[in-house]
Amino acid sequence: MKMQRSLVLGFLLVAGCGGGATGSLVIDGQPVQINDCESGEHSRAPNSVELDTSAGRFRFTRTDDGQAEVSYLVSGLAMPGGIPVPLQRRNVISGCGPMTLSREDYMQNTVYPVSGTATIECGNTGTSDPDPHTFSGSFTFDRCR
Repeated sequence: MKMQRSLVLGFLLVAGCGGGATGSLVIDGQPVQINDCESGEHSRAPNSVELDTSAGRFRFTRTDDGQAEVSYLVSGLAMPGGIPVPLQRRNVISGCGPMTLSREDYMQNTVYPVSGTATIECGNTGTSDPDPHTFSGSFTFDRCR
């Protein structure tokens, strides 16, 4: 009986451990530190993982064709009628390279943890976007919740 409780406790400890992301990511030609990862389900963005990096927070979404799409929030100020109104919009860069993503079959803290890999090479510097960036690198993420 004692052995059974130990096995159950061991499983709960493993299932309760959070995941993480490792690899290299370069934004605008500068290496950035990947600090943490989170399932995109927190933001109601299925098939995605959000990485907290030393350069900010970026969402990597796996599209139907297996490619990565990078998105990030851009803040600005609109002046309708001379009244400043803060705005946020999401910049999206498509076709960034191959990405795999799988969802665990158990829920933790109301979301399903996600795992996968991405190899990124893209940017929007050749567009009229007011907040252009380039992204490159390769990373893995495991049980991001």
